[in-house]
Amino acid sequence: MKITKSATLTVHETTRAKFAKIGYDLMLGEVPFQVESADPRWADAIELLRETATYIKTETQFSKHDLVNAKFLQMLATGHTGYPQPENDFGYRDVTYDLSNYCRKCGIGAVQKAPFRFKRSPTWGAKQILQLNWVFDQYFVTPAIWEHLFKPIGVGCRPVELASSSPLDDIVQLDIQASASLDLDGFEYEDCAVCGRRRYLPNYAGYVPKPKSADAPLFYSSEYFGSGFLAFRLILLSDAFYRTILESGLKGVSFKACMP
Repeated sequence: MKITKSATLTVHETTRAKFAKIGYDLMLGEVPFQVESADPRWADAIELLRETATYIKTETQFSKHDLVNAKFLQMLATGHTGYPQPENDFGYRDVTYDLSNYCRKCGIGAVQKAPFRFKRSPTWGAKQILQLNWVFDQYFVTPAIWEHLFKPIGVGCRPVELASSSPLDDIVQLDIQASASLDLDGFEYEDCAVCGRRRYLPNYAGYVPKPKSADAPLFYSSEYFGSGFLAFRLILLSDAFYRTILESGLKGVSFKACMP
């Protein structure tokens, strides 16, 4: 497992001198900076980043050994395709969700009531599974992939429509019903100042929090993650279903290992 921290720094003479002391020769001005966990300067660099960077991006790269030996894993989209419709002023929320328990401050509480709408039928290319921008806990697949991979493990599907409300016949939404609580001791969180509900911060390093107990092959975290006005649940899967996906050659998702 390799952890990378990166940021764009505004380097003045004082900042440059601090980084020079730990072995970095930075140019003045706006400078991209990156450090990996294997670098002996890691701890000192992180301390300086916290002093000088307004936003630090954290990425974790898992080895094949990490993934193959994990009991549970998180499934993530390799990219996002288009926006839910109508996208202007986030109008899709009122069309797609029941917002009676929704908090516009933290994003928790929306319950889907209607099909997602796409601007156009997706161009799949090599992908067979995708996510929309802004909606990080819903997946869409071809009907054939649903039949082959997801229907056999008890995951249902929902219809998908065009913005005009016309049905699309080359895509369905996965309807995941199972969920499990995660072991989140030590993970950073924030409680919403408006509704009081809790979100865990998604930009953490290392292993994904593991489920306390889980029986389903594919399931949601019971807890929400997010920042700003967006909240989403993690989508996790068992090691057995992970191997099934690998054997199928499914394109469009990547994986992170949960804690041992």
